[in-house]
Amino acid sequence: MTPKQKFQQALLCDTAKEMRKQLRKLAQPIIERAWDVSDLEYVVSTSPLVGPGGDQVNPNPTHSGLCMSLDLSTLALIVGSDLDDLTIDARSRIKLAITDPDVRSRKDSSGKSKTGFTFGRPHNLEDDYLTGLIDQAEKSGGIFMETRMEYTLKNTLSLVLLTQLEEHFDFDHADPIVTIVNDEMSGEKGPFRSALTTYEEGDRLTLEDHGGYDGAMELWQNYDEHFKFIYNRLADAEVEAAIEEVAAPSALTLPDDSQATILDAVLSAAGMPDIRTMVSKINSSTADMSEATLRISELQDKLKQTAAAAIAVAPIVTKADTSGAIPSGKVVTKNAAEVFSITGAAKSQFDFDIPVWEWDGVHPHVPVIDPSYIFRPEELLRGLYALLTNQRAYFYGHTGTGKTTLIEQMAARLLWPFMRVNFDSEITRMDLIGRDTLSTEGGVTVSKFEDGILPQAMSGPYILCCDEVDFVRPDVAYVMQRALEGNGLLLTEDGGRVIEAHSMFRMFATGNTQGQGDEHGMYAGARPQSMAFLDRFTVWCQVDYLAANDRKKLIKAKVPSLTDTQLELVCQYTKEHLEAFKSAKVMQPLSPRGMISLAQAVGMFVSMAEDGSEAAAVKRAFGTTILDRATSTDHAVMRGIVDRLV
Repeated sequence: MTPKQKFQQALLCDTAKEMRKQLRKLAQPIIERAWDVSDLEYVVSTSPLVGPGGDQVNPNPTHSGLCMSLDLSTLALIVGSDLDDLTIDARSRIKLAITDPDVRSRKDSSGKSKTGFTFGRPHNLEDDYLTGLIDQAEKSGGIFMETRMEYTLKNTLSLVLLTQLEEHFDFDHADPIVTIVNDEMSGEKGPFRSALTTYEEGDRLTLEDHGGYDGAMELWQNYDEHFKFIYNRLADAEVEAAIEEVAAPSALTLPDDSQATILDAVLSAAGMPDIRTMVSKINSSTADMSEATLRISELQDKLKQTAAAAIAVAPIVTKADTSGAIPSGKVVTKNAAEVFSITGAAKSQFDFDIPVWEWDGVHPHVPVIDPSYIFRPEELLRGLYALLTNQRAYFYGHTGTGKTTLIEQMAARLLWPFMRVNFDSEITRMDLIGRDTLSTEGGVTVSKFEDGILPQAMSGPYILCCDEVDFVRPDVAYVMQRALEGNGLLLTEDGGRVIEAHSMFRMFATGNTQGQGDEHGMYAGARPQSMAFLDRFTVWCQVDYLAANDRKKLIKAKVPSLTDTQLELVCQYTKEHLEAFKSAKVMQPLSPRGMISLAQAVGMFVSMAEDGSEAAAVKRAFGTTILDRATSTDHAVMRGIVDRLV
């Protein structure tokens, strides 16, 4: 579908909400091309409409944030101007509307805007602009909104093209298209009228539905574009059951002289070219399309070969252990950008296939998806690289940065079973490998070897997360050497039994340090690990705290009831607390969990406060979630931040 057709489709949505969603999707890449991050930050920072005040708004200073703040008419201006090569003019008008609203912005007439203006809307952008676009789309673009392939064919193509398609595709002969074609060929109906007029489910569909004869002529003049559009539609799921094989169209042949004379008379009356001219143009278009199809196929094959050479990911079909409550499953490949909902500039980085599990039932070890979790492209890309290439990955960073959650949410999106073991100084070889246990069978006491966490995970398609691995004793860590190398696991305690790793077994580790001791003086008990052990990890990634914009998104998603002022307060405190933690001014971390708890407490205590006591309620929220758990030294620093902000 062309950009113009997508625009028409958005304008013809049934509801304003759906129209806004579709227009945002089309406008965001245009804004990203027009404004870089510095342009965007400048526009937002210099606008008198933007800020924490009660008469201001607080859009995220991102391309998506700007799109979220614009009204329907302004979004339509962006998309429509881009199609008419007027993007620069539209960009300037919107920029001035934001930075100089008193002169260049349209005043809000609904009384709903806090600022008194419609954010980003140029002063001379009238309501009839959007209305006119919708009217135009209904007249000339409604053809692309039909869900029935037959209707599209019958209302855009002449007898010649209908006949051509009917020859190449095995339609059901009760189909109304074939009935019309057969009637026309037998002379029972006029070809032009029958091709563009029919009855379907009691509704009369006529030329007037598409702007009369002038509209029909315009559609015909672009017949080659329609031909390709409809040809592609034939491969849609809607008609797959009726079409077993889609073949490239072959060249049309001219009708005999008597048929040509009749067709020319009808076509001439309709103001259309003669049949010989039309056949010549269609054959030329068909040849071009066939060559393009072949070229595209060659390029696709080449891309697949290139991708396979870089990262070999073949579709895998396997059966999981179906004992107990574990369902049967298989692995398919899907596009990474779609699985992880990656949008914007980072989307192209994730245009590759990844393995995704499909289970017959609910797998008890697949984590639950957190829909508000924010994936950062760099960390996600390294994690997926480790999964695809079956390498051991080590993610490290300060406490509360979300190292373990990142791996867990990757597994959740991929429906990949997940096991986690928390390492500490008390973890022993038996915890990892297993041990002999005594049980009674038939009145006789017997010894039975029970597998530890490592052989359990290796025997199935699990992602094993070795959490806080830098706290384990180095001699215990050596137990994992062979498993880290991908060479299975030898259980000397169980008669030398060898555990071969499942083909979909993957291993990750997390730590507050890089495994070489605590450089920050914050993580008592972190041990320097053997370099031989650390060398088995071949993918490394430092995980930092969420960026300010991501923190704001997370809080808004988790606590949507916060006002803009409360949201800014929590975000600013979080920023200063984390800066103090990183510089070792305080020893108490602030994880995303703590940040969300603070936001929830602020919203709750303020809602229960009496008039005039909002500040006291906010401080009560800080005391409940942050301050009262702090040491005296930390308390003094953090209380100073709170007193300054509240």
